[in-house]
Amino acid sequence: MTERKRGFFEEKSLNLLQLFLWRAQASGIWPSPKEDPSGIVGKIIYPYKWDFKEKDKDDLVDELKQTRERAKIKDRTPTRPALCAQYIMDQCNERLARYYSEKALKKMPPPDFIVWYDAVEGMRTVAEPIFFAEMNIRGISEAVIASRITAFDQVVSQLIKVNPDFSFLVKSTDQYKKEFSEAEELLKLDHNGYGLINEGVRKVTKDFSEIREENLKTRVYVPEFVIEGAKLAQFMYQRLYPLSENS
Repeated sequence: MTERKRGFFEEKSLNLLQLFLWRAQASGIWPSPKEDPSGIVGKIIYPYKWDFKEKDKDDLVDELKQTRERAKIKDRTPTRPALCAQYIMDQCNERLARYYSEKALKKMPPPDFIVWYDAVEGMRTVAEPIFFAEMNIRGISEAVIASRITAFDQVVSQLIKVNPDFSFLVKSTDQYKKEFSEAEELLKLDHNGYGLINEGVRKVTKDFSEIREENLKTRVYVPEFVIEGAKLAQFMYQRLYPLSENS
């Protein structure tokens, strides 16, 4: 199955099932217990974060304008929070697409991909609720949830056949509705989206900070990489939002 972004998302040709299984090959193998995840983050994610911090403001405004044009749906222009979230989601896809090829998938995943795959999980988890909130506000959340469950059930069912531990990926309709509703309330309280983004970082940090045997997420992902990805999305949003007024 290829990833199809919803709301203001645009379709991308990344096979989520292949990417997840490729990432899962390295679970428990790399990094080894002797390696310090924070040191790996410093080598792989921090250079990207530094480059983004130093990027010229005019260049970022131009990129946001291009993102806005791509994200228009039926003459609907994305809001400033949705525009910034879309930019972040596009960067997520770009990070993973760098490693995606049929030839690469036949080998063990390289360390850079593992770090970015996990970081993207954190970035996506923080940025995506912006879309959830706006879909709820526009009254289209139920149709989106139904479509999302149908599509992802196909992927998850295949994953569970490979390994029952992947059952943590399953979400019910009620769980989705709760997420959409909570996201809407936070966006209404803080229209610039900062509160929603900050809450996403808090949740990711909480979910991945406590490594327990029953926490199946930590069997697949490296918590430090996911948390750093969430913080990266927060950092990007904080820089993008003020610039979005001019784009």
